[in-house]
Amino acid sequence: MQTPGYYEVSFHGTAGPVSGVTFPATVGLYLEQQGTEVPGAGVQHTFQTSSDTANLSFSQIVEVQSAPAVFQVSGQGAGYFYSGITLMVQKIGSQPETEA
Repeated sequence: MQTPGYYEVSFHGTAGPVSGVTFPATVGLYLEQQGTEVPGAGVQHTFQTSSDTANLSFSQIVEVQSAPAVFQVSGQGAGYFYSGITLMVQKIGSQPETEA
């Protein structure tokens, strides 16, 4: 993001296990801002079979105090594939002006 303020960050995607994974297999996807995990912005799913897939999503309001800001989604857990990934970032408010 190029300007400070408040943003709604929404993620959606589909995930499934790759071949050779031991079940149950858990995957977690988390939003990071400047390389730090954003509290409350994540999702987990536990796969039970090789044919299991899951639609995963989360949405969180995030404050950007200084620009530019970098958002990314990182994954943790067993081997998995993903598809149809979307990450939408929408500015919803400005930070209040501070008096000098």
